[in-house]
Amino acid sequence: MRATLEIVTPLIGSFRHCARCDLLFDEAGVNQRVHQEDLAAYPPEWQAEWARLSELILRIARYLGPQARVVITDARSVRGLWLWLRGVRRYPAFLWGRARLQQPATEAEVWAWLARQTGRPHPAPPVVPGPKAVQ
Repeated sequence: MRATLEIVTPLIGSFRHCARCDLLFDEAGVNQRVHQEDLAAYPPEWQAEWARLSELILRIARYLGPQARVVITDARSVRGLWLWLRGVRRYPAFLWGRARLQQPATEAEVWAWLARQTGRPHPAPPVVPGPKAVQ
């Protein structure tokens, strides 16, 4: 059985219609525009935080590789309510077996915690390209 990392956080998203309505709206070419407008209605700081968390989740999935599963749970879902009742109340929360990391202060804290849980070395921080030097 593969190990599972569950990430619990409130998800931002677009209002979804029933499957039949979505198909109709897709055919009419309206769905994409409506979903983009829905997402753009979130405050910019929420959008930026979601973008940062999404990028971190992608890097974690690459770090863990195929031997682990990464599951994202909406804190407002039934499973999210269950986890809240079990003590997961600050987001994002990272769950690995019985270990929890809730609302980490920094990305480095997430990586250090994950390295302890997996027994794998801490990955190097991502290289962020700086401004090009003028010659």
